[in-house]
Amino acid sequence: MDYAHRQQKKIVLLLMRSPYDIIHFDGKTDAIVATYAYYGLDNGVRRDESLFAAARALVGELKPSGKLPVNIYNVGPQGAITDIRYPRGFGLNG
Repeated sequence: MDYAHRQQKKIVLLLMRSPYDIIHFDGKTDAIVATYAYYGLDNGVRRDESLFAAARALVGELKPSGKLPVNIYNVGPQGAITDIRYPRGFGLNG
């Protein structure tokens, strides 16, 4: 990510399975897309649509509109949870 920033590239992070990872990348990306499942194909059979929908959103075929279903908290230097960084319901408007 640091290299991409030095090259003035846009960084879009795709979080799969857990939205809590966002706190580790705060301020390091231009955009974040979260999906709560990571299944794709299993022996050629689709197990879930989340990964495919995320890919379609990243290339502009779908307009993401979801909201965070949980609060995301800041983490202090010693690993202690502090205040809310991203409240439940945070996300794109409309």
